[in-house]
Parts: sequence; structure tokens; C-alpha cells
Amino acid sequence: SDATRPMIAISSFSDANDAYTSAPVLKLQKSAHDTVNTVQAGNTVAGEILGRIEGWGVTNDDGGSSDDVAKVGAYIEFANDAASREGSVPGKIVFATSANTDDQIPTVRLTIDDDGLASFTGAASVAGILSVGAGGEFTVTESSDDITLKNSVSNKDILFNVNVGGS
Repeated sequence: SDATRPMIAISSFSDANDAYTSAPVLKLQKSAHDTVNTVQAGNTVAGEILGRIEGWGVTNDDGGSSDDVAKVGAYIEFANDAASREGSVPGKIVFATSANTDDQIPTVRLTIDDDGLASFTGAASVAGILSVGAGGEFTVTESSDDITLKNSVSNKDILFNVNVGGS
């Protein structure tokens, strides 16, 4: 039952797959079994949440009334991106934040999938150089007067596509 199951385990455990044998680890382990580190038959499935870290705050109506409540402002969620199989638990990480509006619940802003691809919701803001591709093959740099697009791979073009008359 949840009353006897530890929700978070912080340990300096060591196993064959642990490269950090001397450092503490915050381990969020998803299992259908009530005992920590006990693996029950059956894999975790695609989309299953493996763990979640939440940041909470308290609303304030400036009147000190009982309308003030604790609400989640942001979270980081760990989930299976595909079904687990022998030797692999393909994971994804989801970052969500709440906007500054009434009764807002956190909205997913960034997802990193099991292939390492990052998907942003909304605008991405970069201070400095934005590099795209393995080894920064394509870069965008902003100076006070210019935006520079650079392709460091020979025989490759930078293409600009414009959607005319559509959405």
C-alpha cells in the first residue's frame, strides 16, 4: 500500500549498471510492487510515468483570506517513451510550467525523447549562438545590427521556405 511504500529513496547504492558508485542518487523507480528495488514480472509500458518532481507555491489574494491555496507551478516528469524490453527502458523527460494567468495548470514546454530530440512548445530564446546539427553544422548568431546564418558543411545550401497564402 502507499502508506508503507517509500515515495523517494536517496541512497549511495551500487550495482553493475551504476557509473556513480560513490555519489548519492535520487532514484525514482516505477514498479507495480510495494517493496523498493523489487521487480515484478511485466515491463513498464509506453507513456507510463516513471517519476515526477513538482514545484509548488501558494496563491495570494493580498487580503490574507482563506482563498489562498497551494498550487503546482512547474514539474519535471520522467516517462517511458516506448515499451520497456530486455536491457532497455526508453525514456523521455518532460518540462512543464504555469503561465501567469488565473487557475493555470502547468503546460508542457519542452520534451526530450528517447532519441535525444527536443521539442519546444512556444518560442525558444537563445542568448549567444544557436547551433543545430552534430558539431554545430548550422549556426545562427545575432549582433547589434545583423543576424548571421552560417553553414559549416561544404556543398550544403541554406534554404528559406515561404508559405504564401496559407496559414
